[in-house]
Amino acid sequence: MDGTNERFKLRQVRVRLALEEDDPIYGSTEISSPGEAVVVMAEIMSKLDREVMCVVNLDQATHPLSYSIIAMGSTEAGTAMQNLFKAAVLSNSSGLIALHNHVSGDPRPSKIDVEATKRMIGAGNVMGIPLLDHVIIAAGTKKYYSFMEGMPELFGKEPRCGMELKG
Repeated sequence: MDGTNERFKLRQVRVRLALEEDDPIYGSTEISSPGEAVVVMAEIMSKLDREVMCVVNLDQATHPLSYSIIAMGSTEAGTAMQNLFKAAVLSNSSGLIALHNHVSGDPRPSKIDVEATKRMIGAGNVMGIPLLDHVIIAAGTKKYYSFMEGMPELFGKEPRCGMELKG
């Protein structure tokens, strides 16, 4: 043993996190379109260097209650789904908007994005917390793709603009 064990010595690292409240995000602003949802989250999401999925939890009047980053990087879709609705339940949300970014700068949805949206809509129907939209934000641009605008049939709706809670 000529000191080679020293090269591979493991060290324990301790990390302590403190939960702090931050300034509210547009709590009194009604979100009635995908563009308004993008405005609420764009600054936060533009600072991220990898794909993230966020949820904006809304009250009955579509005012934001909270937002959460529910998945980052390559995560399993099932975990993201659990976190999506955990955040909604903990916020006493009446509805939610899911947003994620495409770091490629192309907001067009993939087949995986479409399937994930269908699953979120179905889970929201079961939970009684409707998914009002799923928006893809193109990193580094002002482009976005709204599933409610682009594929309203997924939500059982005719093409239109704006969002509404099921009443």
